[in-house]
Amino acid sequence: MKILVLVKPVPDPDKYGDLKIDSETKRLVREGVPTVINPTDRNALEAAFVLREKHGGTVTVLSMAPEFARTQVVEALAMGADEAFLLSDPAFGGADTFATSYVLSQAADFIAQNLCSEGAEGEAAGFDLILAGNESADGATSQVPTQVAEWLGLPHVCRVNAVEITDGRMLATKHMEAGDATFELGLPAVLGISRSMNKPRLVNAMGIVKARKKPLTILSNEDMKLDPDRLGLKGSPTQAGRLITPDISRAGEALARDDGTPAETAEEAAQAILKLIRQAGVAVNSEAENRSDIEGADAAEGVPDPATLDHMAITAAMEKQARESGTELIILPADSVGEEVAPALGVRLGTGVASHCVDITTGEDGKPVFMVPAFGGRVIGEILIPDAAPGRPAIATANATLVPGYIVAKDATFQPGTNVTQNATFQPGTNVTFLGFEKARSGVGALDKAEIIFCGGYGIGAGGKGAENWEKLERLAAKFGGAAGCTRPVVDAGWGPDEYSMIGTSGRQVKPRLYIGFGISGAAHHLCGIKDSDVIVNINNDRNAEVLKASDHTGIFDAGQVIDALLEV
Repeated sequence: MKILVLVKPVPDPDKYGDLKIDSETKRLVREGVPTVINPTDRNALEAAFVLREKHGGTVTVLSMAPEFARTQVVEALAMGADEAFLLSDPAFGGADTFATSYVLSQAADFIAQNLCSEGAEGEAAGFDLILAGNESADGATSQVPTQVAEWLGLPHVCRVNAVEITDGRMLATKHMEAGDATFELGLPAVLGISRSMNKPRLVNAMGIVKARKKPLTILSNEDMKLDPDRLGLKGSPTQAGRLITPDISRAGEALARDDGTPAETAEEAAQAILKLIRQAGVAVNSEAENRSDIEGADAAEGVPDPATLDHMAITAAMEKQARESGTELIILPADSVGEEVAPALGVRLGTGVASHCVDITTGEDGKPVFMVPAFGGRVIGEILIPDAAPGRPAIATANATLVPGYIVAKDATFQPGTNVTQNATFQPGTNVTFLGFEKARSGVGALDKAEIIFCGGYGIGAGGKGAENWEKLERLAAKFGGAAGCTRPVVDAGWGPDEYSMIGTSGRQVKPRLYIGFGISGAAHHLCGIKDSDVIVNINNDRNAEVLKASDHTGIFDAGQVIDALLEV
């Protein structure tokens, strides 16, 4: 079995706080921020190694980056890849996802036909499976895996957290908002691998020694001879506009007692929070505090209609509609379906895609300007699609709090909430078959719709009580008719149920009347996800935590003690 893994070198996500914007050029300054393998690409590598162990074959790495990224490619070899190819050419520079995915797809075909290590005797040329991380840490567009598949005419599924291969057919489980959907695909195929699928192996000394002896080939366009008009900036239908550093600072007033003096105990902090809850118009349901009540609330949401999960069929229907109606603008929810349909449409219609928009405005020329977070929400960038035209529309996915459903607008003027249509009847896809859906246990209520959110950060794990305190947050959500959310470390630690309880630019962006956080440090990507909340409250025993600067009300207390006190009020 021949497996190709796409690997992207990115600035270290743990150092995004060191990124700056040049005051004169308004461009991002990356100097001093180290380069690493994109985190979810590590998960893709691990998935490839596991499949190789089960089915035999080879794992090939393909990366497109300047030659300084050779270090990260060698690291992928040290992890266990058999060979690697680095696409490095100034002609590739400045590419958006459309042009990047084109080059990667053509390189995959070129390598398979001409340069790849031979597989088993009689094995056909070409890769059986192409894997990539579902999204990159810097742009988080989630576009490249889907677009590579579309350029190659292959079936695809993203957000994959489980894979089984039997007799040339593959079962891929896609992690979605309300649970897991299982699809059957024929091989070859392309998968976008979720961070929740596995824990990537570490590089050891023997791996480093072996990597020095493995083939690493650097390719340029001199080798592949691709059309220069389809490369780099010239081949990119999207253009980058201004970069903006969002101001998310708030008053940060201490939680107060009835007489206006600061709360001094966890119990007084809980009473102050209860007062804010009542001011937000949220009723207390003191009986809905146990697991059975929570499970009942979850079950009430039901299982999605299978027709709304078939991304290949939805893509085909929307492509047909766009071509026939002369659509100039398509906006989809930034959910597990929309983020796979949008980039597929981009390739099919030959146009640009802006992902995970937090705002959409109209420029002086009357065309939409898409505001997109990058580098974990550290900056907000303008994305322009200047050549959009009837039948070749600008495409975007947007925060569910901004866009309520599928939108197909026949003109380029964007008015939120208008021109909303539930699109044409979706016919089942032919190369990807939906098999079933398993609803997952999750925090009470839908984060997108919740009027009150209780959110836990890594700090709720103090004293080894992470799982216990997460369960208490769910009880609070049930008690106040809200939703329980968390940050990435809570998911990684296994306390929270899944990535769909995660709030931030790579999770959910929320807009409740009242957000209450416990033990959250304040990473930029999380703050970007909560910035539209009407009122933000945070409890943290670290008075220097960044999250306190982005809060209306703060309390310097142990998070677990305040959670317990709230359950008692």
